[in-house]
Amino acid sequence: MRSVARALGVAALIPFGMVASPSGAWANGRFPQAQTVVLGPGARDDLVVLRATFGLAASDDGGRRFRFLCEDFFEYPDGYDPPIWVGRDGTLLVGLGDGLVATRDWCTRSVRAELTGYEVSDLAGDARGAVLVASLVSHDARPVSRVARSDDGGATWHVPSEGLAGQRITTVELAPSNPLRVYASAVAEPDGQPGLFRSDDGGVTLRRTLWSADNTVGVFVSAVDPARPERVYLRALTAHGESVLYESDDGGDTARERLRTAGPMRGFALSDDGRSLFVGTPDPREGLQRSLDGGPFQRVSERPVECLRFHAGALWVCQSFTPGAVMLARSVDGGEHFEDRLGYADLEAPPRCAPGSIMQTLCPMRYSQVQRVLGAGQRDAGGPDASLDAGVSPPQARPSCGCSTVGHRKNGGWALAAMLMVVLGWRRCAGGTGRRC
Repeated sequence: MRSVARALGVAALIPFGMVASPSGAWANGRFPQAQTVVLGPGARDDLVVLRATFGLAASDDGGRRFRFLCEDFFEYPDGYDPPIWVGRDGTLLVGLGDGLVATRDWCTRSVRAELTGYEVSDLAGDARGAVLVASLVSHDARPVSRVARSDDGGATWHVPSEGLAGQRITTVELAPSNPLRVYASAVAEPDGQPGLFRSDDGGVTLRRTLWSADNTVGVFVSAVDPARPERVYLRALTAHGESVLYESDDGGDTARERLRTAGPMRGFALSDDGRSLFVGTPDPREGLQRSLDGGPFQRVSERPVECLRFHAGALWVCQSFTPGAVMLARSVDGGEHFEDRLGYADLEAPPRCAPGSIMQTLCPMRYSQVQRVLGAGQRDAGGPDASLDAGVSPPQARPSCGCSTVGHRKNGGWALAAMLMVVLGWRRCAGGTGRRC
């Protein structure tokens, strides 16, 4: 395990290290980095939400302008990377260490009471944004994991009475052609042994698949084929620090290796028709690679990849941070050419909300820190004034309110698995048909 420990040690210096900047340190003590992107509602791409180490960036115009949504608004602490998803009506869902919060207008938020008391470790949904699943982990000394289900786009949730005792679910995924088929990866407490589970009743009951995760220190569900619920893609990290992509055609009982990378495979995406696979690493020597119709992977771009997401015919890629770099780009030709959508210096001020709201009182202060680090807002042109206390009007929706208290536990084998997911950039990643960024 020495090589893994070295990988963890190096990775720990990047997200949590203090790096010189105009303000003396990064905005919240972590290296600024794009992590995952979701789009919607459903098959549309009106709403684009990017999660980064310093908060969320949200666009309601297809990615032409992005507004800063600070962590304080959702009540999760610095260093926490929540799963995010978009429901069928455009509601943004954010999983927390204690429950789930939602916002439709970026100014008010509500709590999904059914999930309070659980850590929401991952979110997934169907192509319409109507059927959603959330993996839940209890805060017991011996944790119990469950898969909650919503059939109304995340408005209400059903939580099964039974669960997986001694297991912490890390990722969850729906089969697009059969939403009753659910896959989940988990790590056992306290030894950290990884496992893959499958459900045929929408997540109510889960059984371990026959596939052995030998020689790996983490297994994570990446996508399910859009037409074949038995075909599932998995990613794993070896004890030597390599990343491996596996493909299973029998529901996860057996799997074959498709690709192995020397660097962390932080990006994975599956095209809408299931014919194209995409993987990416931050190392430009590996960059973005593509496989067509089951063929070998070939590098199509040197872009350093932090996340991938295929949605409505387009491939979206998050890129590594350097001054003046692009945070998010989009390709409609399989990754051969990209259109830049969001630069690190282009993030605009928080939306204008009612006086007294968190978005009005705390987020501007957070934005000023981000602005000093990234140079954000320097090209904030058009629309109303986008200074620290103003911004464009948010999307209109019915008022709502609520709050939550964040609690987050890691212990035993889960601590190792969580750190590995940070290294790989997989923790709380989301995507759609081609998800698991």
